[in-house]
Amino acid sequence: MTFLVNVVKMSYLDHVELLVRSEMKIKAFLFAFLSLFSYLCRAIQNPHTPMKSAYKYELAEAAGVNYKTFQRWMANNRTILSRFGVRRNSKMLPPRAVQWICLQYGIDF
Repeated sequence: MTFLVNVVKMSYLDHVELLVRSEMKIKAFLFAFLSLFSYLCRAIQNPHTPMKSAYKYELAEAAGVNYKTFQRWMANNRTILSRFGVRRNSKMLPPRAVQWICLQYGIDF
């Protein structure tokens, strides 16, 4: 009988330990997610961006898509890009627009 009680205690303690470990993993994940989110917010709002101006065809090549496809992507966000000073016919994009496009579409540039 005492053996059975010890087995039940061990399994209960193991279960509690697993719960504590999973809570620590959840906390670590939330911390990492919030850190990344705050970094992205700061990167968008920072006026001193490390990005350089780029041509549209350079961003299309970096994204791995055709230039026409990239133009369609740009057309979907024309109002936002106009705030960065991007016109429909402009070939060179300002640094803030390049940064926003890279963050929006996940382009490593």
